[in-house]
Amino acid sequence: MNEIKTISKAYYKMSLWVVCGSMLLALFIMQVARLQYLVNAALMSAVYSFVCNLLYGQAWKATARTSPNSLAKFYLAASGLRMLASLIVVVLALILLRPDRQMMLGFSMVFVAFYLVMLLFDTIFFTRIERKHKIK
Repeated sequence: MNEIKTISKAYYKMSLWVVCGSMLLALFIMQVARLQYLVNAALMSAVYSFVCNLLYGQAWKATARTSPNSLAKFYLAASGLRMLASLIVVVLALILLRPDRQMMLGFSMVFVAFYLVMLLFDTIFFTRIERKHKIK
């Protein structure tokens, strides 16, 4: 139980750093490329990533505590739910931004970049956890 708590705290801390680093990188690129109109898209993507990581971390901790043998199924189901939620957010944003094609494309690209960074982070983090710690 203590090991699960330590792992979840590490996940929260590292995911926050990844979201903040991604946001800083996005802001830097927007400043250099003079794409300041995408700041809201980056902010929305960062908030979405942060909230998803909090929910994912809580769900992982609950699953690891109650049924650690089901973690493989959890990873698959949680990734699918995250993808579905991301798709819903993008579709809603595209509907709201419909009059401005440039904003639609910019938002989509920024959001997908954040999504891929978080997907890569989750994959690396939990692969290492599964390799190092056999949660029983």
